[in-house]
Amino acid sequence: MPQTVEKSLQLDVGELTDAADDSPSGTASWGSGDETVATIGWQYLSGRDGFLLSYTTSGGRRREPNDVSEFVELEYTPANFGGERPWFTCPDCGTRRGKLYKPPRRDRFRCRECHGLLYESQTYTSRLVEPFEEADRAKERVKEEGLTEDALRDYYEAQKEAAEVANERIADSDYSELVNDVEIPETFEAWARQLFEEVEQRLLGRHYLAYGQCEATAKSTGGRCRQPATGDHGKCYYHGGADGVGAPEGNQNAAAVDVE
Repeated sequence: MPQTVEKSLQLDVGELTDAADDSPSGTASWGSGDETVATIGWQYLSGRDGFLLSYTTSGGRRREPNDVSEFVELEYTPANFGGERPWFTCPDCGTRRGKLYKPPRRDRFRCRECHGLLYESQTYTSRLVEPFEEADRAKERVKEEGLTEDALRDYYEAQKEAAEVANERIADSDYSELVNDVEIPETFEAWARQLFEEVEQRLLGRHYLAYGQCEATAKSTGGRCRQPATGDHGKCYYHGGADGVGAPEGNQNAAAVDVE
């Protein structure tokens, strides 16, 4: 999904230069409520007329923490009522900027254009489309790289995001009572087991819906789950569809499929 200005850490040149008037070094922090979520150190270097930023990025999924030390030069233009107005110089494109941003999973502070950031108000349409395009890209990566853990994890995360958007659209539609939510297993491990069970059934010559659809009740809608059942017990893997786990007396929804 597109990164947004509102979800990025922001450095304001006016606030930072005002702080530097009181002290040549300090910290900038961002928080959520009473909790501090990020802190960086800064030092004003008068000889170079700019700020040295120092911080450590947190390691995300498959990412190691990274120590960052980067100089951001200042530039000045005449102010409307006398004096000068300071600007950051974006380290990438060299343009004058009043603010620099560091979005989630990015290591550097850059201007909005260099990071490709949008405002929340611009993202409604993109938010409805991008997750499905990302899921398609992740699927293509699996085809290219094979069944590696990294490729599969990316595919799983992309499917989860797409399912969240799909369920929002279902809830907002006129057919919400007729359409079941898209359910994705809560963990990658459960999703992977379900995926490989489906592959195994196909290798054995069984149709994807040879055992019909899951008869369990979906928590989110109260209706039937309708995921592919993994056996005659009529349950999908997500709802405990291992042999002997809450199995009803056969699944009346099993498809009549000839197995060669």
